[in-house]
Amino acid sequence: MLRDQGAVFGPVASTPTAWRLLADTDEAALASLRAARASAREVAWMQAAETGEGIPAVRVGGRELPGLVPDLDATLVACQSEREQAAPTYKGGFGFHPLLCFLANTGEAVSGQLRPGNSGANTAADHIAVFDQALAQISDAHRHGTAILIRADSAGSAKAFLARVRDVRKRGIRTFFSVGCAITEPVHRAVRAMPDRLWHPALDQNGTLGDGAEVAELTGMVDLAGYPADTRIIVRRERPHPGAQLSLFDQDEGLRHQVFLTDTPYSSGGSAQFLEVRHRGHATAEDHIRCDKTTGFGSFPSRQFGVNTGWLDGPARCSRGPLPDGSRPRRHHPCMRPGSICPKIGRRDRLCDTEGFEFRLRENAVDEF
Repeated sequence: MLRDQGAVFGPVASTPTAWRLLADTDEAALASLRAARASAREVAWMQAAETGEGIPAVRVGGRELPGLVPDLDATLVACQSEREQAAPTYKGGFGFHPLLCFLANTGEAVSGQLRPGNSGANTAADHIAVFDQALAQISDAHRHGTAILIRADSAGSAKAFLARVRDVRKRGIRTFFSVGCAITEPVHRAVRAMPDRLWHPALDQNGTLGDGAEVAELTGMVDLAGYPADTRIIVRRERPHPGAQLSLFDQDEGLRHQVFLTDTPYSSGGSAQFLEVRHRGHATAEDHIRCDKTTGFGSFPSRQFGVNTGWLDGPARCSRGPLPDGSRPRRHHPCMRPGSICPKIGRRDRLCDTEGFEFRLRENAVDEF
């Protein structure tokens, strides 16, 4: 598709050239590529600041979050044929289990690691590696002096990983975490013991009180030994929607429960209601994964694991952040959602996304069709 639309996308490497590039990509080449990407991102962010726009803040609960918000999440990529290090997955499929990190502020994929399909979901070493790569992609001006909130689902609740997030504070990096937590028997007992008067209505993303969901803080009721000091534990309960998968505990209570850990203090505006709606924003990572699967790493091209690792470091890093001139893309149009290129593009002068927004092509590009 890119080669057929050269007037839009410019010269595109031939297929043999692309294969040779991927085949020659080793760890040294990947390190150089990541360093170059970090330098380019620093320039783009500086230019965005010069235009007065800067890096956009993440909005949750009707408020803007200060600083940066990297989201870590893993996904399964199925393989239809044999691939090196492809393995059975926990869902009964076969393929890979990559772990990725997206910056919620801009939608950029800042780091990632290709893993075998049987890799553990909560492997602390993998989360630490992806976390360290993400920090390296953030420029010094933003890495130091800016609050960085790490969000993840329950796979990111490993004590060693959270200790690493806390440990980088010694380097002058203000990191905090908000990660999901497995509902264990001690958590069950704490939820059952929580008086009804201590449950408060949950917030919607616009900051208004929601309907059918409540939040309570379990800090002090659950033993958090081994976790970083001042870790808090918060629970949300809600009426399950039709088709929701419920645990035996949820079926017994008749409500769906979700628990997460955070080290944001109450004095920093960290009420349980706000922290819960802030953590729920982690779900945007799933949308980024869906888009990037469609535009690149949803299908790995080679039998060799090294080539596929290089492939992940290409399409999975397609930036949806500031453009090279520092401007912001309209509607994050470099992604334009899967299937967004109009099937009648040969007879029209625009690209359309799934919500009906239009993006004009260059006139000379349209003349080619």
